[in-house]
Amino acid sequence: MIPVVEDIQSDPFTAAKMAEKLAKQGVRALVGTYTSACRKAILPILERYDLPLLYPTQVEGLESHPNVFYCGPTINQQVLYHVPWLLEHLGSRVFLIGSDYIYPRETHRQLKPLIKRYGGEVVGELFLPLGSYEMTKALKTIKQTKPNFIFSTIVGSSIVPFYRQYRKLGFDSAELPIVSSVTTELDIQAMGGEYGFGHYSTFPYFSSIKSEENQRFVSLYRRKYGRNEAISANMEFTYTAIFLLAKALSECKEKPDLKKFLLKQKFEAPQGTVFFDPTNQHLWQWPRIGRVQENNLFEIICSSDKPIRPDPWYISFAEVRDDRDVLQRQVIDLVSNRFPDGVVVLSAQGDVLYMNAAAQELVGHKGYPWYRLIETIFSFRELPKKEQPLPGEPDLFYLTHSIYRDSTHIGSIIVLKQKKQSTETKPVSSTQFSERIIGKDPRFLEQLEIAKIAAKTNENVLLLGESGTGKDVFAKVIHENSSRKKQPFIVVNCATLSKELIASELFGYEEGAFTGAKKGGKIGAFEAANGGTLFLDEIGEMPLELQATLLRVLEDKAITRVGGTKMIPVDTRVIAATNKNLKHEITYNGAFRCDLYYRLNVITIHFPALRERQGDIPLLANYFLEQLNHTQPNHQKKSFDASIFEAFYRYPWPGNIRELRNVVQRAFYLSGSNLFITQEHLPEEIRTERLSFNPSVDHLTDSSSHKLKKAEKDIIEETLRKVNGNVRRAAQILGISRSTLYRKIDRKTLLKYRE
Repeated sequence: MIPVVEDIQSDPFTAAKMAEKLAKQGVRALVGTYTSACRKAILPILERYDLPLLYPTQVEGLESHPNVFYCGPTINQQVLYHVPWLLEHLGSRVFLIGSDYIYPRETHRQLKPLIKRYGGEVVGELFLPLGSYEMTKALKTIKQTKPNFIFSTIVGSSIVPFYRQYRKLGFDSAELPIVSSVTTELDIQAMGGEYGFGHYSTFPYFSSIKSEENQRFVSLYRRKYGRNEAISANMEFTYTAIFLLAKALSECKEKPDLKKFLLKQKFEAPQGTVFFDPTNQHLWQWPRIGRVQENNLFEIICSSDKPIRPDPWYISFAEVRDDRDVLQRQVIDLVSNRFPDGVVVLSAQGDVLYMNAAAQELVGHKGYPWYRLIETIFSFRELPKKEQPLPGEPDLFYLTHSIYRDSTHIGSIIVLKQKKQSTETKPVSSTQFSERIIGKDPRFLEQLEIAKIAAKTNENVLLLGESGTGKDVFAKVIHENSSRKKQPFIVVNCATLSKELIASELFGYEEGAFTGAKKGGKIGAFEAANGGTLFLDEIGEMPLELQATLLRVLEDKAITRVGGTKMIPVDTRVIAATNKNLKHEITYNGAFRCDLYYRLNVITIHFPALRERQGDIPLLANYFLEQLNHTQPNHQKKSFDASIFEAFYRYPWPGNIRELRNVVQRAFYLSGSNLFITQEHLPEEIRTERLSFNPSVDHLTDSSSHKLKKAEKDIIEETLRKVNGNVRRAAQILGISRSTLYRKIDRKTLLKYRE
């Protein structure tokens, strides 16, 4: 077994890119991804290449994918199993606090009814923004509710400040302990033992387990990484995953059989004997509670005497048990009649009791997020009895059958139906808003409605999406439809300016502020956009030290020029855009301020990638072609050959709408006098694409990579020729920044087209 390592930086887009790259290199299995968002991002690639993924961290559940082997604990193995012990030994009054993320929210959702069932009381609940550092207000709120213990699902960089501020405010672990399903030995080491002492964590593994297998594991780890290195549960999960994979590979000769051999494996892991449950591919694990001692290690004070079955669908802990027989008989009747759609059974309290395979496919790994289902239809006591579109997912419909016994509502059966995609290719645009915005995809139209609302306000707007998805167009259109439309619209690309220049570009400077400063000084973008809109593109690239200044400007509505002392009032509406996941930048990289993030995203618009709205590809392509036809008044209009859309649908469009526009433009000119544009006029990478996700040319052969670069060079040179070497105009036509264009051409080429 030869390992190949790629750093995905906890970014879903990077995870998908690296997974595709490794799959094309012929790897037999993947281990890792760590976050749920990254795991879900690579599911299509696992399906396409039939690759197994061993996922080595705790999982929120409500997913059982045939290509994923879950090596971390489910919530019932890590948290729910311990509820009776916690309430008996620590007290019945519980305060729940967590980060605003998938895992904490789902843990709390499952935990609350169980606490109630065992006689406990949830006295309060808080969710903090990802990456929060200031905990004082939350801790004071907790104190007012007088709980017996705090259950924490705070994740990432917020863990250490939470424990430290807890201690500094005078809290004592002997009187009000923290119980966490996230805090590990690594976090205790980072915060300092005095801050973690006396608190509890729940994991199947602690490094203090006294077993021969664990002593061997700890010894090997410290021999390699040092005696002072802390060892956490996720390390054990990964260690176990690697050994399970190695055993399966040693027995499996054919690649397609690897998943079958993985399911058969049993391993004497440091936590105890583990093996996969064949019904859901999660490991049976050993629930434990540990308490932090003076040596920074956890003393195990509660442990299961046998491994516990994983329950990702929360069936074992459903609040209503007496009525399940009635509900299951109803399900059996439907299933036995070969009911073709997804079936979900809920208790009267909204707990998921059953999901058939079709429902699991829809809500588990086909693009319909399970948490959105839970937050909408799954929490209703009485549901509509006629077919309704699922909120936020108009192409998924649900029909509800309420079930009663002795006139008492005991649960519901929900039938999920997927609407067939329309093949209509007539361009659809919101002409009342803008003729430049084309699309009919439900997710896209949902964001368009948000943009219409944003245009009627003066609030800040945050545009999120991959490069080329049209964020700059939306920013301009929002401005044009706002009350500020007669005032300036100023654009600043934060990625193209150096750290030294960006402050003066945004806020201006006074005369003599620095060497080379213009006489009389200069106004910055905020002053230039006064009364109008300032579009901060690539806000994720803004230097961290400048983010605090920007936050102050947004709050005070006043700027101070570089080298000046006078506060200058400004009435500037900010629209910011980025292709980065700012929550991950906050939580994992510390590269973006969470307070600035929440100040910017008063209204957030998420742009789906073009590969996620395939129905819009022919609409957009025809729109761009029609624009080009209008530039050729003396020629007959060109059309697409029907076969061209086969290639368009196969290709993943890593450059999104911008790339599609450039491809159409290139094909238009290469088709010459032909009235039909065919596949032969497309770049080779599009003609030969076979349903692969290919956001870079890293994995292309030398030949195809060379041809791709040559095609790109041809397009750039043709554009420069048309605009007589005007770089600014060429960059606008190509949809890239000037700095990017300068990187792609040499001085000799530029001078040639300026002659």
